[in-house]
Amino acid sequence: MDNSDKQILAHEMQARMEQYFQSRPEVSVLFILENVEYYVENSKQSLLYKILDMLQYSKIKFAFIGTSQKIDIIDNFEKRIKSRFSHRQILFYSEELSTFQECIDDTITTIKRSTETTKIGEEFLTELHNFIKDEDYGCTKIFQKLFERGKDYEFLCRTLKIALSHLNSTYKSEPNKISTFKQDGGTFFKESLKYVENLSTSNDFKTILSKMPEAYYIVLVSGMNSYRNCKLDYFTFSLAYKEYICFRNRKQENMNLTKDTVIKIFIDLINKGFFKSKSNTDYISVNNKVVLGIEENELLDMVLKNMEKHGNLSDNLKIFANNKST
Repeated sequence: MDNSDKQILAHEMQARMEQYFQSRPEVSVLFILENVEYYVENSKQSLLYKILDMLQYSKIKFAFIGTSQKIDIIDNFEKRIKSRFSHRQILFYSEELSTFQECIDDTITTIKRSTETTKIGEEFLTELHNFIKDEDYGCTKIFQKLFERGKDYEFLCRTLKIALSHLNSTYKSEPNKISTFKQDGGTFFKESLKYVENLSTSNDFKTILSKMPEAYYIVLVSGMNSYRNCKLDYFTFSLAYKEYICFRNRKQENMNLTKDTVIKIFIDLINKGFFKSKSNTDYISVNNKVVLGIEENELLDMVLKNMEKHGNLSDNLKIFANNKST
C-alpha cells in the first residue's frame, strides 16, 4: 500500500489488494483479533466492517478469527457486520480438576521453600498438604462434587480459602490444639471443608436466585421442566428450548427471547452450576447430555421460594415453575 495517499478509497484499496494476491496465488490471509470486544465499541466497528466488506467480494482466501471472553459478544455486533459473519463459534471451557490440584501443590511448595517460612511452619504446611491431598479427609471428594456442579477455579479457591480460615479460627480459639495437629488436624480440616460445602449448597444458589432476572428464571424453569417431563436421566438444550417455546406461546408472554439469548443464558446457568454438562466445549448439541446441577426437589424448592419473594415475576412464570397448565 502507498502510505502517501491517505485518502485512498475502498474500491481502490480492493483493486490494489486483488492485484497483489493475483500475482501471489499461494498466499492466504488470517486475521486474528484478540479481545474483539475492543473493536465492537461504536466508534470502532467500522474497522471490522471495512475489512469484511472489502474481502467478501474478492477472490482472496482469508479467515477472520475474533476471540472474546464474552459469550454474548455477537449480540453487540452491528447488523452490517452480523450479515457478513459466518456465526461459527467454538466455546472453550477446558478447566480440569487435576490442573487446580497441581496449582495447590505448586503454591504450597513455593510457600514451604520461602526463606520466611520457619521450620515449624514448614512441618505444619507439609501436614496440611497431606490432608488436602488425602481422599479420606474428603477434600478431593468435595472439590470433585463442586467441580461437577459447574464450579470454576475461582469458586474452588474461595472454598479452600474459607476452609483454611475456618481451620485457623479453630486453632486461634483453642491454641492448645496446635500441638496435636498431626494427630487430629485432618479431622478439623475435614470439618472445615464440610462447613464450606454446607455454605455453598445452602446459600450460594439461593444468593444467585435472589438476584436472577426474569429471563434467567424462564430458561432455568424451561430446563428444569424438560428434565421433569421427559422422565430421563438427562435433557438437552433442544428440549429446554421447546419447553420455552411452549411456555411463550401458551402464556402469551411479552418477553420474547431470541434463540441466541436463550443459548447464552443456558450456558451461563451451566457455569453457575444449575445445569451440568458432560461436555467441556459443546454445550448445546442435541446429542449432548445435560443434567441438573442440584437435586431436582432441592432446586424446585429454592426456585419456588425465591419466586415468592421476587416481586417482579409474572404469575404465568410461577405457574410454569409449578409445571401446571393454565
